[in-house]
Amino acid sequence: MLLKVSSAATIYFIWREQNSRLHGRPGHDEADIIHEIQAVICDRLRGAKKLRRTRKEWEFATLWGLNCAIFDT
Repeated sequence: MLLKVSSAATIYFIWREQNSRLHGRPGHDEADIIHEIQAVICDRLRGAKKLRRTRKEWEFATLWGLNCAIFDT
């Protein structure tokens, strides 16, 4: 589930940024986009009822810098 949510959020935010630039709006900083992606992933996972809290999922969350407390339970 973590991989699916993170992939969807990343694709969406890249599409949104590209679309904004195509329509003449100023682009956002990379760090801001990454922070938005991380926040959306954490929000989505906090609401997940069936999140498997495996070592693989934890390692992926650590690699992505997800500081949300989804693995504290």
